[in-house]
Amino acid sequence: MKHWSQSSREELKRLEISPDLRFALDSYLRELKFLEEEKSLIEKDIKDNVLPKDDVLQTVPGVGPVTSGIFRTELFDPTRFETGEQVSSYVGLAPVINQSGANVGYGRIIPQGQGKLRSVLIEAAWRLLAAEAWASDFYRRILSRCGKAQKAIVALARKLCVILWRLWLENRRYESTLCKNTMNLAI
Repeated sequence: MKHWSQSSREELKRLEISPDLRFALDSYLRELKFLEEEKSLIEKDIKDNVLPKDDVLQTVPGVGPVTSGIFRTELFDPTRFETGEQVSSYVGLAPVINQSGANVGYGRIIPQGQGKLRSVLIEAAWRLLAAEAWASDFYRRILSRCGKAQKAIVALARKLCVILWRLWLENRRYESTLCKNTMNLAI
């Protein structure tokens, strides 16, 4: 919503167009202003009422107040999970495992769990991918193995989910070097 500057909006208001188009354009501009104000109120409410003052989750690149707030709200209590696999399964980022004898294959994710949280974690994973070399290496490794960008980003989102859970559980700030050491862990 920050694509149109205030001067651009003023230019739109000065356009000489038909009354019908003017009505529609003015309506869109009012709606844009309302949505920006509403977004600011929501972000302030999340910051003031949901997030702790020193939010360790927001120390991860790509994780802002909305992602952190949704993560904290949906997980509620990080101590109720014993493993990262439980957390990723709860969120709906765990792959279906197909096993036959000694062969183990990982399929698609199960479309259940916390849909909104899953979505924001995938968006945050794209930002993490752009900000962190270890995330880019991890993504490329998964992409070369499966050949699908969607699967690779979901794998990174799953790793991000577990990282956020551990940071919250241990009340510890994010350090990129810790993630480099865990890159070869099974996803």
